[in-house]
Amino acid sequence: MKHVLCYLKGTRGRQPTLGGKLPNIAAYMDTDWGSNCDDRHSIGAYIIKIDTGAVSWKSKKQSCVALSSTEAEYMALFQVAKEAMWMTDFFRSTGVQYTM
Repeated sequence: MKHVLCYLKGTRGRQPTLGGKLPNIAAYMDTDWGSNCDDRHSIGAYIIKIDTGAVSWKSKKQSCVALSSTEAEYMALFQVAKEAMWMTDFFRSTGVQYTM
């Protein structure tokens, strides 16, 4: 991590581009409602991509039982929103420009 931060600090004036355009950040998430037959907890998963490359992903059993598929989706959406906010703050602090 230290090498990555030193690299980012040293290349602050440069902007990563692919094909002459700013990188695009996209987030995807999904959940399966109550798939665990033992405790009825759902599994939520997300992936965050920059252009075609995955940069962050996670799959985790949710901490509480969702009473509907909509509630399970909201819980997974909350997790990906937290990660996306952290990532946009990180890019903003390093001076990297991007589109969403």
